[in-house]
Amino acid sequence: MLEADGFESGAAAIRHLLPDLRGRDLLDALLALGSAAMWAEQTDEALVCAERSVELADAGDPEMRGPSLALLSQVLGQRGLDGDLDRALELGDRALEAWVPGVRAADLEQHESLHGLAHYWVGRYPEAADLCRRGGDGATEALALTALGRPEDAIEVGDAAIASAREAGSAMLTAYALCCSTAALRDVLDLAEARRRNEEATELFRGIGFESGVMQGEMDLLYADLAADDVASAHRVWPGLWSRLADASGWERWLAPGRLSVAHAEIAAKKERWEEAVEAAIGAIEIARRIGRVKYDVSARIVLGTAQLGLGKVSDSVHALRTAADDADRLGHPPARWRAHAALARALDAAGDDDGATTTSVRAAEIAKAYVTTLGTQHAEQVLASPELRAILPV
Repeated sequence: MLEADGFESGAAAIRHLLPDLRGRDLLDALLALGSAAMWAEQTDEALVCAERSVELADAGDPEMRGPSLALLSQVLGQRGLDGDLDRALELGDRALEAWVPGVRAADLEQHESLHGLAHYWVGRYPEAADLCRRGGDGATEALALTALGRPEDAIEVGDAAIASAREAGSAMLTAYALCCSTAALRDVLDLAEARRRNEEATELFRGIGFESGVMQGEMDLLYADLAADDVASAHRVWPGLWSRLADASGWERWLAPGRLSVAHAEIAAKKERWEEAVEAAIGAIEIARRIGRVKYDVSARIVLGTAQLGLGKVSDSVHALRTAADDADRLGHPPARWRAHAALARALDAAGDDDGATTTSVRAAEIAKAYVTTLGTQHAEQVLASPELRAILPV
């Protein structure tokens, strides 16, 4: 049942067995139930199962210590309270160290995949790509490759993951791979295909009752609106998504507020509502820092600095954008890097720092040109034709 995405029915069957189980049978059942509860977005039950499985493994079944620690790591990553991501990363590493070769190979692959996703969330993109490759998770690997500035590789890996998931007949995996593949497509501005995939993914997620996936797909569509500079559509869609946060479950309880807060700030900035953009960006930064998402911290700071410049607060703008540029450089995502440097150049120009503005403008152009050289002809033409790149690159 679980392998066929029947999380609720599978969990119910396992719960029925629990009172009669002992020893390894009980541990096996707790791991299965905990995993099912996690995918059914019943985080509290999943956490109870994970903690109990660790206790049983520590009490006399060292072979199961790795799988038990892995489940606890994964559930903490889903819960996402303050400090949970750091603990999930620590426990995830300990699980890999404790794993006995040959034990529960499928569980090991799932752990490498979800541990890779946790690394992606905190901006450790090379580690994320490596872990997901080991776990056979091309969907999340595609996300990491996109963040590393390798969209063509990401598209290839993502397409293979979609095909594999379809062949396996898993609506969950197909929808997830479809959603992940759109990050690279948005970066190269293939927005029509990105939309098509997100719309299909959303319907698949809705069909199996996976609400976090539905929210993920709909937020991706919102970001496609922003990439297309369709402010009216983004402005129309955003309030409905924000109003659903109170009912968000699973990973989206903490992922969605961060993404939507940045989107709110970007919408306000695109409408030149500078005060609103500053307020929204500050809120987005607080959320990003609390959960450890440097990617959205950078995006929000770019908006903050841009809005501060719009208000004539030049010194504040330079400070915010210098921080954004430094953090973007550490992350390594080329579009984030050139956006941060281009915005910083404008702020330095307004501050009268002609040399600094020139140097920073050249840096933004270098980053953009280097990125474009990695793209296929069609994608390169799409990116070069964008107003953003035309403003950055010399004629």
